[in-house]
Amino acid sequence: MSQASQPSASEDVWVQLFALLAVVSGILSAHYYWQRPLPPAAAGVSAPQAAGASPAEPAAAPAPQAAASVPRTAGRWVVDPRMGPDADCAGLGEALAGSRDGDVIVLRPGTYEESVDISKSVTISGSGVSPDQVMITNASRQTLSIIAGRVALENLSLSNTGLKSCWALTVAKARLSLRNVRLRSGGQGVLVADGDLDASDCELDARTALFVSGKSRVTLLHTTLTAEETAVSADGGGVDLRIDSSRIQDSRGTGLEAARFALVRLNDVTLSGNASAAMVIRSRAEVRVTRAKIVDNRECGVRIEDHGKAYLEQAQVARNRCGVGFTGPGTLEARNCQFSELALGAVAVKPGLEKSVEIRGYGNVGLKIPGERKNAED
Repeated sequence: MSQASQPSASEDVWVQLFALLAVVSGILSAHYYWQRPLPPAAAGVSAPQAAGASPAEPAAAPAPQAAASVPRTAGRWVVDPRMGPDADCAGLGEALAGSRDGDVIVLRPGTYEESVDISKSVTISGSGVSPDQVMITNASRQTLSIIAGRVALENLSLSNTGLKSCWALTVAKARLSLRNVRLRSGGQGVLVADGDLDASDCELDARTALFVSGKSRVTLLHTTLTAEETAVSADGGGVDLRIDSSRIQDSRGTGLEAARFALVRLNDVTLSGNASAAMVIRSRAEVRVTRAKIVDNRECGVRIEDHGKAYLEQAQVARNRCGVGFTGPGTLEARNCQFSELALGAVAVKPGLEKSVEIRGYGNVGLKIPGERKNAED
């Protein structure tokens, strides 16, 4: 070998350096291979699952599951539209979705624009100082619909700003308790159809404040009802409506309408300032009134038609157009009542109906009943 073909010392160093780099690269490659995650088949995933991913585009990792909806305090949900401290969720619907029978849902002050169907036995309570601080409202469909269970609403307000036919609150085949609730609606108010309702210390103001039908039992206590059309309507032989220590007032239509065999009982109730009759009783419905004031209504205090029945006891009937007006066949029984300041008299009967009207009773002032005996006993 000639001197020109022999490698120089510097060339020998570079050969050794490249050899060393190759060894190090091989060690690193082997370490990466053994440390990388196992393929699906080796990780215990069945072959059909592993085959779902393309070699060129690995299957995307599954999205993490949302945590189960549970309140911070068992059985008590705190709802806050601003999601303040210790709030569980921002909406009533979300709380209802996660709730169980017997839970309490506390609504912090604010406006809840929701339409919710409730089918669980829960208590929904506003935490404000007054009912006006918590408002549940809707502009497109009914606001709250109770369709099952036993529900209690407390210390809150309800409204509906949608169509005139939209109800702010419906109760169907369920039981509802209202305590210190204010309902103000440009549409309809409360509809009870084949359900039970107990309300106390409430205010209901809507086109129709309360409509009761089907097989329903309703009791109102210390409640004020006002309406654009009719404050209270009871329709159907299965209706049992009782109103105690309440006011039906200032409606632009009728205060109370009872029809089709409905039974209505009023005790210590004031019916005043209604633009039409305080009460209209028709279609064999029956209204029993005890210790009531039927005063200052633009038309008659009571209007009876189509075999309606009115029973008045210890009632004050004053400053209406007439006391009791018959525009159809019907029955009036009055006991120990006072009739005064009535333009058409205590009783006004449409001509031709005299033989279709039955009037009886005793102990009344301002109402003379033919054949009545003083101090008569029932």
